[in-house]
Amino acid sequence: MVQQGDFKLELVYADTRKLPFQEHAKDENIYAEVEPDVDYFISIQRNGISQPGCVLAMFIVDEQDLGYHDVFASRSASPIYRGLYSRAKAVSTMKALKFVKPSISQDGTKVSRNLLMGKIEVKLRMGTFSGYTVDRETDFNSAFATKNVDINQTGLAKKKSLRSGEGTVSESNRASTGQTASYEGGEHLDTITLNFCAALGLMEVGVLQKPDAWTYHRMKRPAGPSQGPPAVRPKKIHDPAAAEAKTVELFDLAEANSDDE
Repeated sequence: MVQQGDFKLELVYADTRKLPFQEHAKDENIYAEVEPDVDYFISIQRNGISQPGCVLAMFIVDEQDLGYHDVFASRSASPIYRGLYSRAKAVSTMKALKFVKPSISQDGTKVSRNLLMGKIEVKLRMGTFSGYTVDRETDFNSAFATKNVDINQTGLAKKKSLRSGEGTVSESNRASTGQTASYEGGEHLDTITLNFCAALGLMEVGVLQKPDAWTYHRMKRPAGPSQGPPAVRPKKIHDPAAAEAKTVELFDLAEANSDDE
């Protein structure tokens, strides 16, 4: 959970909307430890009123603006859950995001080199009342595409980090068609940032401590039916107490090939 000023931000499993992903702090930054192919929502709550007036919250996922904002006029009793928003024929739908493995971009000029892992930002601005609107039936879709990774970036970026994609969990409701107060963003107040990555990526950048060598080796190269047994290099050890030399198989964790090609 990131508590910054009057707002609390965290990532939660989309199926329950209650269970948050585990978080870790390093160098005043917060990192959520997440899993590939899992749907999630952004959970945000205004639980303080040190800043008077309406506050607009805008959502930036992997450097992409989701295209809508929420208005917090006062302290909220419970969090709201945000993802990809759409509206069509007076029906509003909030769809979850999903943690996905990024593709490799062949054109490095189109990829931000600062995005070495997933990132959620909530930009807070003063809300300025601009009148009432009745255009709630206007169609809208959050424009979003999974960010690629630059082919020239490090092995960490290419193999161990995650990005956001479109999830499957969603909830739809009839959109209000009456008059609705409308607000425009004014003075910038704050930006709340929450990074996310899988455990292996967090180990590589020092957020999590690496486990023992064998466990770490298995995390990087998980056993599977198609992979066969782990590579074992037999070594001969002479036992002076025995009448003859014995061949004993030892696990050698030295990798034949570098993990980062």
